[in-house]
Amino acid sequence: LRETSGGTSYQIARLVFWSSLREAQRMWEVLLWVFTLGVIGVIAFLVKKFSPPPDEPGAPPRVETLIPLIGPAIAFGKDPIGTLKWARDKYGTVFRLNLLLFDATFLLSDACEGGGDDDVNLQRLLK
Repeated sequence: LRETSGGTSYQIARLVFWSSLREAQRMWEVLLWVFTLGVIGVIAFLVKKFSPPPDEPGAPPRVETLIPLIGPAIAFGKDPIGTLKWARDKYGTVFRLNLLLFDATFLLSDACEGGGDDDVNLQRLLK
């Protein structure tokens, strides 16, 4: 009787261990899903908060790039004059550029260009 009861208590302890291990694994799975859904919710909130408002009728066109929200800001940070020239060629003389936290509206013309390709001659405009 002792051998069977000892073996039985071992089997019971083993079953309790494996069942508690399964419950812990399920708990971690649930926590991982809750964390993942929370991260997705935060990302969705931030995208909605920082996304530009919809275009109003008659508003200047917004510069669109391959990377939404931060693409125009990255391009403008690397080469401001080149980005403005590219946007002027593509969208015309009036356009909006998303610079992360706000939309900047630009009004450009040929008079903005100075002697070189990358120079802006503001003194000539102010005369």
